Amino acid sequence: MDASGVDAEVVSPMPPLLQYAMPAEDGRRLCRGINEFVARLCEAAPGRLHGLGTVPLQDPDAAAAELSEVRAMGLRGVEIGSNVEARSLGEDRFAGFFQEAERLRLGGLRPRPEPHVRRPPPRPGDGLVRLRHGDRAGRRLARRRRHGGALSGAAPGPEPRSRRVFR
Repeated sequence: MDASGVDAEVVSPMPPLLQYAMPAEDGRRLCRGINEFVARLCEAAPGRLHGLGTVPLQDPDAAAAELSEVRAMGLRGVEIGSNVEARSLGEDRFAGFFQEAERLRLGGLRPRPEPHVRRPPPRPGDGLVRLRHGDRAGRRLARRRRHGGALSGAAPGPEPRSRRVFR
């Protein structure tokens, strides 16, 4: 990281690991394993590596409960899919999850939606703290996500050093 001029990096699950089609309990166990792995990776450089976990959104109540575990592991937020089995995240059934994420002050990252999925525009105050792509850290993270999610050295050329990604 030092050789690349990077102050901090975000470690997150790759989108194919967001398995919302499996039964909720299996999804919870998968998410717990992924989250524990990401937390262990971040222990290699505390303060410089920040982790995002994942939750079993096929069961929004279980996902909301799992957010406490995400916070307890020291992760900064969660990565969620753009939809859950073609159901929009704007549906009322997901409101409790977003309220809990907001209460715990956990950030979120949502990959670009699949082109075949229609979803309504986000509602103001939906609760999920978003990374702003207008600031330096957000642009840097977005650029690195477009390059396959590899965070270290993925974007060619010099970039300004970011100050803070998370609040």
